[in-house]
Amino acid sequence: MGFTLGRAGAFAVPIVGGIVLTCLLAVPLHGIVPLGILAGFLVFAVFFVTVIAGIGVSISTIFQSQAIAGFTILVFVGVQIAWFTVSNTIYSLITGMSVNGHNPPGDPLYLFLRWIPPLRLPNAVTNAIIEVPNSAAPASSVIGELQPNQFSNIVVARLVHGTDVPAWYLHPSVALGQLLLWLILPLGVALWVYRTRNID
Repeated sequence: MGFTLGRAGAFAVPIVGGIVLTCLLAVPLHGIVPLGILAGFLVFAVFFVTVIAGIGVSISTIFQSQAIAGFTILVFVGVQIAWFTVSNTIYSLITGMSVNGHNPPGDPLYLFLRWIPPLRLPNAVTNAIIEVPNSAAPASSVIGELQPNQFSNIVVARLVHGTDVPAWYLHPSVALGQLLLWLILPLGVALWVYRTRNID
């Protein structure tokens, strides 16, 4: 737990500083960010950094070899980066239907698969904080997709379901709960390994 909090703190301080500095520099052009929105965004940023730190510390604890742990982390990050293709493949295997990236299916299962990875979930939460329609894509991309005559492969729940309120398991609060699971489950396994095996 100490390693996790220490790693998280080391990353959280410059990230929080960068967010605050960006908001200050943007004041002349965009005005002052509402303090409630800024506070919510900062609290979530610290929480998300803690989740990622927890995953990294857990992986390094579970695997005795630093080389294997490093390789596992690289694979984990690679899967996150390639998740668009991976999620389409998983959906096709489950349903037997091929996915057209520019016309994604309106099936809640598809959206759920798109939002499983921990690097996708933060967008679903932060978009809600800054009042951008619900999506696992960055806010700027979502806003761009909502403009007239724009086409992309970003999945925005409002476009798929025709409402600002998505299915219950796609709600930002559920995305926040999923992130909490991404923190608790790996740390739980790492703690069990730590207590039952000599990891020196």
